[in-house]
Amino acid sequence: GGGYSSSRFGGGGDRDSSYSSSRWGGGRSSSSYRDERPAHLRRFRKQQDGQEQSESLRNRNTFGALGSQDVRTNDINSLGRAPVRGAPISSSKQVKGKDGQSEDSSRRQGNGSSTGKGLGSTPSKGQGPTKRKTAFEQALEDEKTLSNKQLKSGLKKLDLNDADTEVKLSISLAKSLKEKKLSLSQVHENLLKVAVSEGIAIRVLAKTLSKLKEIEGNNQDGEETVSVLLEEEKFSVEQLLKGKKTGAEFNEFLGKVGLDFLKGGADSGSLIEAALEEDQKPEEIVDAINSVVGEEEDVSAHTRIVGNYVAKKLFSASDDSMKLLDQYHPLLARCIKGNPIAAVQICFALQGEWFAQKPKEKKLIIAAFTKIHELKLCDYEQFYAWQTDRKEKTKGKQKALLAVFKFLSEVKAKNKPVEEEEDQDEDQDEDQDEDEFDADAQPHFIK
Repeated sequence: GGGYSSSRFGGGGDRDSSYSSSRWGGGRSSSSYRDERPAHLRRFRKQQDGQEQSESLRNRNTFGALGSQDVRTNDINSLGRAPVRGAPISSSKQVKGKDGQSEDSSRRQGNGSSTGKGLGSTPSKGQGPTKRKTAFEQALEDEKTLSNKQLKSGLKKLDLNDADTEVKLSISLAKSLKEKKLSLSQVHENLLKVAVSEGIAIRVLAKTLSKLKEIEGNNQDGEETVSVLLEEEKFSVEQLLKGKKTGAEFNEFLGKVGLDFLKGGADSGSLIEAALEEDQKPEEIVDAINSVVGEEEDVSAHTRIVGNYVAKKLFSASDDSMKLLDQYHPLLARCIKGNPIAAVQICFALQGEWFAQKPKEKKLIIAAFTKIHELKLCDYEQFYAWQTDRKEKTKGKQKALLAVFKFLSEVKAKNKPVEEEEDQDEDQDEDQDEDEFDADAQPHFIK
């Protein structure tokens, strides 16, 4: 009993003293030390008394306590422990790939943190992304041809007032016209839509024709190429390039852009303008035109000039103004001779002046349209062309169209060919054989 008492209650047994000291904080030996810290802190060496931890070790302990694996290392001696099971161990020396780039750097690039210009890379701060040129911009830079689609989209972002831009554009357009990539009407239409004013569009177009002449040799061959292009597309030089210029101003403009060969002989436009300003009689003006350019010469480019003059007098008169259309009928008829569709310009002239002077008097515009139809200046074809035109920007189109809509419907009904109505259901399967039968052989049904 005595032996048990000494060993149990403070005897000299080593086991009991070791247990007591380790359990209750007594004098403990290093051999029997047990680390009671939590598992996630036990992986780090505990600070010795009187010994300061280095800053790097404190950082490792801090991140380790948070469970971060980014600071794991194989520097076992600095931690005084073996690496944790399952933790990735990287070599103290950077492992380089085939291209000499470290794996750590390649991983950062894979995560999109690289500052290179590779696909999907993000530019560094202060360095904007490299702007890629559009097909239109590249074509201008390389002086290559353009498609109509490229021209439509590219012109919207172009500054036509810039001299260098104008030169590059005119060269590309000239090459496109030469190789039939674009038509003259497409170039003309797109320039009028985008340009700030008609004058800018005319200037670029004139420069384009001048460049086309230079490309073809800047000699007689070049002049012939431009002249043939205008003839094929049924454009007169006045209609294309004159705008609001007087005859003298127009001739001077052609000389400046190197297109003076397009002046031709006498300037019929200047002749008509001068005669109208002097208020000469219509018959006298017609005789002057025929004596200068000939009776068969096409002067339809001046139809709008005469139309505007007549329309202005027509809607400003207080009496029976429709008699003026009878008076100026010979001159208007001479203007559209050989080009009946030019009578559309008479419709636009009447529309513009009516809207400017008396837009509330619908009877006037109806009476004017009825009169030019009676004088056979305009028929259904010309009225329909006026009705469907979307390029002309003369004001009052919608209001005039509503006013004369009933009249146009009547004209359409009168010009509609009289034909027997056919059963559409029976003819659906006979479209291919329709040309094989004569029109007189079609059956007539007795009612």
